[in-house]
Amino acid sequence: MPHFRGRTAKIEFMDAHSSVLAPGASPHPLHIHVEEEILIVVSGQAELMTADDVGSESVRRETMNAGDFAYYPALQPHTLVNASDGPVLYTMLKWRNQRGHAPDDASKMAFVRASDTLFAAADPGNRNRGTLLNTRTRWLDRLHCHVSIVAPGVGYAPHADRYDVAIVVFSGAIETLGKTISAPALLYHPARAVHGLKSIGAEPARYLVFELDKAASRWSALIHAGRNLLGR
Repeated sequence: MPHFRGRTAKIEFMDAHSSVLAPGASPHPLHIHVEEEILIVVSGQAELMTADDVGSESVRRETMNAGDFAYYPALQPHTLVNASDGPVLYTMLKWRNQRGHAPDDASKMAFVRASDTLFAAADPGNRNRGTLLNTRTRWLDRLHCHVSIVAPGVGYAPHADRYDVAIVVFSGAIETLGKTISAPALLYHPARAVHGLKSIGAEPARYLVFELDKAASRWSALIHAGRNLLGR
């Protein structure tokens, strides 16, 4: 199921979709692409497969549960398979920019097991449950992720961030931008877009927050400054 594809103020190309895998199914063989990728297991259990090159017979396998996610750098061979008895729902974010950091000066592949933190007992006084990932990548100056658990009736006021924000909701229901959203759900707020939310279900809303930040190029910054001076 495709969600969106396009450009934001911070990211030249962003693509997102969700898929359901039947037991034994895989979406494709090991493959590579120039885009970086975050793959989130939303429900079920999946085996994430990686290798040093596409034709390698030595494949590494990582078992990931609901709430866990992987970060794949550009050109990292990867795929996944449903090795369980039930369906697997996963969501993917994939992006690139025109300019980036040198591969040796960027983060390596990472598997983040967030399920224990995500589904821990809720603490109404602590919405942010801690940082899971905070790194520079080839296409981003900063890729950050944290878990939030929001008790019913709790939320945060509308505001705008300087970076893109993706929110993957695993349980509960929220009210945001005048709409009621129930889990599972993906929200995406481009940089400078006003957004806020409030947990409205009978149980806490549990979600992962991804922040994707890239400094504007010098030319883009000059254009933006000129428009501000002209009142446009």
